[in-house]
Amino acid sequence: MNFSSETILGLKRLCNPSLVNDQHFNELVDSCIRAVQTDELANKNKSTEGKLDVIKVAYASLTVLLTEAARHGVDSDILKDILEGYNLNQDRISSIVETYGKNKLQVERKLMRIGTSLPHIVEIHWRMDYTIKSNCNKQYIQPFFHIQLVTITSNNNKKVIRFVCSVQNLEELVFQLKTATRHMNKLVTGALK
Repeated sequence: MNFSSETILGLKRLCNPSLVNDQHFNELVDSCIRAVQTDELANKNKSTEGKLDVIKVAYASLTVLLTEAARHGVDSDILKDILEGYNLNQDRISSIVETYGKNKLQVERKLMRIGTSLPHIVEIHWRMDYTIKSNCNKQYIQPFFHIQLVTITSNNNKKVIRFVCSVQNLEELVFQLKTATRHMNKLVTGALK
C-alpha cells in the first residue's frame, strides 16, 4: 500500500506527542474508527481549536489508513510493519494497530456495503393523459406522459422515480439518451482498438 505525502505527513503529525497529546490522540482514533464504521462525523472538540488544522489532517490521514488497510485486507502485523516504516511513535502505532485489529471486520463489512456504481434502471412504466380543456375554458388537446422509473442501487435497494413530461420533453429525453448511447459505443469501440 502506498500513501500520498499528505497522508504520511498527517500520520506523522498524529503520532507526534508534541502536536497531539495522548488524550486527543485517543479521542481522534476512537472518533475516526466510529466514523468509518457508522458514517458518524467527528465532533469538533473545543480543547483542540488551537490545533484544528493538525487535527483535520491527522483525522483525514487516519481515515485513509484505516479504510485502505481494510480494503486491501491487511492484517494487524502488516499494518504495524507499514507504520514502522514511516518511523512513527511505537506507542501510537500499537494503539492504532490494536484499534484496527479489533474493528477490521466491521470496517470491511461497511466497505462492502458501499457501492461505486450508479443506480441501474430495471423497470419503466408509463401512461399518457390528455388535457382537453383548461380552467380558462380554452379548448386544446395536449398529451402528458407520466413516467415511472424503477432503479436498483449496488446494495439492491429499489428506488422509484416519477415525473410528468410533455411530448417535447419526452422527445428531448429520448434524444439525450440516444446521444449518450452513441458516445458510450464510440468510447467502447475506441478502447477495444
